[in-house]
Parts: sequence; C-alpha cells; structure tokens
Amino acid sequence: MMRHNEFFNCHPYTGNAVIGVSLALEEQRAVGKPISAEAISSTKAALMGPLSSIGDSVFKATFMTIFAAIGAALALDGNPAGPFVFLIPNVLLNVCSRWLFIRYGYELGTNLVVKMKGSSIIDKFVEGATIVGMMVVGAMIVGFVNLNVGCVWMIGEKEIILQDIINSLMPSLLPLLLVLSYYWILVKNKKGMYVCIIASFALGIVGKAVGIF
Repeated sequence: MMRHNEFFNCHPYTGNAVIGVSLALEEQRAVGKPISAEAISSTKAALMGPLSSIGDSVFKATFMTIFAAIGAALALDGNPAGPFVFLIPNVLLNVCSRWLFIRYGYELGTNLVVKMKGSSIIDKFVEGATIVGMMVVGAMIVGFVNLNVGCVWMIGEKEIILQDIINSLMPSLLPLLLVLSYYWILVKNKKGMYVCIIASFALGIVGKAVGIF
C-alpha cells in the first residue's frame, strides 16, 4: 500500500484506468510474475500524462463546454430544464466513464494507452464533438450577442437603414465579427480578457455618444 501513497495527479475520469492497470500489475506480482515494485510505480507515472491529456480534451474541453452552453441557453430563456441539461449528462459521464476506464484498464493492462492512442476512434469522436460544440457556440452568438447600428439616412423621401443593409449581406454579421475579434484578442494577448471587457465598455459608450448605436 505504501507505493500507492506516492504523488499521483491525473484526470479524475481517465485516471481510473491507471487504477485498473495498477491493480492488474499488483495481481500479477502477487502470483509470482517478475514485476518489480519500481515497475508498478513507473507505470503509474508514465500513464498520468497521456491519460490526463485525453481526459482534459474529451471531457473538460469538449463535453462539459457543450452541456454548459446548451444548459445556459435554456436557462437564459427561462426554461427550468437548463440546469438539468448541464448536470445530468455530466453526472452520467462521471459515473459511467469511471467504471469503464477502471474496467478496461484492468483488462488491457499497460496496452491501454497504446490502443487508445493508436485507434482513430477517439480522434474522430473528438472531431465530431468539436463540430457540435462550434455549432452550439454559433447559435449562442445569434441568440445572446446583440450589436445593432442605428444609423439612418434620408435620400429624397426614401429612408436608408444601415442595419437592414448589413442584415441583407448576412444576418447577425456584426455580432459574429465582434466575437471573432474578441477571440483573436484572447488568443494573441495574455491579458485579453481585460482588453475585451474594457473594449466592450468603450465601444458601447462611444458608440452611443456619437449615435452609432
């Protein structure tokens, strides 16, 4: 038990695979197989990094973001199902993935990561989930980012509304450009979040003062 009290840092879902692998190695060592205690500790340390990257990219960066976006959209519309759309899938993923990873970790042993890395299923799965996530984000831009210009001109007796011209090119074009601009700032600048907040205030105040909004 002492060697399993060593430092261990892995994703809480995929980390269960390391527990399964360790259990399989401990059983083999107990029945006399030539497996040293150092080999078991080294295996745990070697699996932490790859399994953490898989867990973070699949569960945290993809699924949790999608469920949170959908749940938040429903909640902002006053739909009481919003919190449950976020919580229930996350709880199911938590319970089911932990059980599956510890089971397959035990059955596959040290070949687990090799099989996961060598299979294209995970890559295709992540790619598909990423596409769904981008669709959700795109829908949220239309629903929750509001940016309209109030510029109106009179040419003779005809009223020219700038916002109608922009909408004829592409509906919600200005919100899309605003989000893409903020995304670029966040990627390029370490303090991009503060820049975006200040820019939003400045854009709103100046735009209202000069009559653009």
